[in-house]
Amino acid sequence: MSETGKRVFTQVFGVVGAILEKEGKFLLVRENNPPHPDHGKWNQPAGWVDVGENPITAVSREVREETGFDCEAQTTASGGDSTQGSAGIFKQSVFSNSML
Repeated sequence: MSETGKRVFTQVFGVVGAILEKEGKFLLVRENNPPHPDHGKWNQPAGWVDVGENPITAVSREVREETGFDCEAQTTASGGDSTQGSAGIFKQSVFSNSML
């Protein structure tokens, strides 16, 4: 982050998300950031990949941070998708996981 606390996108950045299913039920998280337009909405556990971090490690970390659950990536549902916009290049990977 920059000194102002805002993200500055000058390189490729990534986001990962997890689709967690156990016994036919899916785990979602409720966004809790009042100034953000997604506040109060339900979403999959997801977050930023740290610079140099493996996306599989990142998805397990994000799930643990947002839910307290440990999980293990089983399959990649989508990977390497990228779009370029005014903020830079965006890559997203979504993993199917099993909770441990």
